[in-house]
Amino acid sequence: MRFIDLERLEDLQDWPPGKHSFQKYPPEKWRARLLQAQEELRNASDSETRSKVFTKYGDLWSDVKIHLRTQSHDKCWYCETSTRGFPGDIDHYRPKGNIAETADHVGYWWLAFEWRNWRFVCRYCNSLNRDFVTGEVSGKGDSFPLLRGEICRIKGPDEYEYYEELMREYPKLLDPTEREDTALITFTSEGMPEPVEENGDNYERAKASIEIYFLDRSMLKNKRKEIFVQVKSHVEDYQRFIRKWESEHNHSDYYLARRAGKALGRMIAKDAEYSMTAITYLKEHLRRHPDWTWISTLLTSPSEPIYVSMYVPVTDTEPGAIDKPEESL
Repeated sequence: MRFIDLERLEDLQDWPPGKHSFQKYPPEKWRARLLQAQEELRNASDSETRSKVFTKYGDLWSDVKIHLRTQSHDKCWYCETSTRGFPGDIDHYRPKGNIAETADHVGYWWLAFEWRNWRFVCRYCNSLNRDFVTGEVSGKGDSFPLLRGEICRIKGPDEYEYYEELMREYPKLLDPTEREDTALITFTSEGMPEPVEENGDNYERAKASIEIYFLDRSMLKNKRKEIFVQVKSHVEDYQRFIRKWESEHNHSDYYLARRAGKALGRMIAKDAEYSMTAITYLKEHLRRHPDWTWISTLLTSPSEPIYVSMYVPVTDTEPGAIDKPEESL
């Protein structure tokens, strides 16, 4: 999970929805439809009617998705899996329809078209999916547990004045738009995600997020293990060749050390898939060898991204999704 400065979207011209080549509506018409959708939601008398409004105006989310995915260089905001070639989803951090943890809440329907509640994610994190190695099924779906329990849950737009006041709910799920949250999960050499802290609120939040976002699914663990091996190899290469260069002054050794350093720089670049995993492993090497100051320099100067977005609209769904989890389980 890498920090996404969501408020940077306000720097875009005509935000929301901003402008791009694939949008269905120009900004003026988009905003008019947004106001219409919000009005219809306010007048809706039940969940079924609100669900119809979500479906009717779902194209509003499609017209902003490219800007959300660009913020993370086409990567899922929760697990950093690349979505190039896949549509990706807009997840409502606070679910718009139902809340899995309670039947007494109809969902944060009034936030359905609030851009600060949107997160760009892959469908493995967003929906219930099966890990075909372990058979486990997980994914965010309508989950939104609270750290202090249901007594803190806000049930309507009249219970607060500013969007920031929603934080008094004490969400249990880590939020990639909160910088501090992204530092609460680490990874083992086997690619298993773990809470950084051993107890307390941050431990509970990290543990719940790993489970609900399905951050421990087999594909992710295998990818992280590959990254651990690659980082370890490049770090060892750099150390070996830089020592030879310092003692023998053979320029080929200097070149090989630089090549290893550049490879690591590309692995921790913002557009690299699972870059936070590589950063985590590099920090562990630095913790064990504080005299390897070149790692500290590298962490503050990764390679620059080489593109803004490679997004091309597609309609195919990602493999493995369970469209009707209540029937599949």
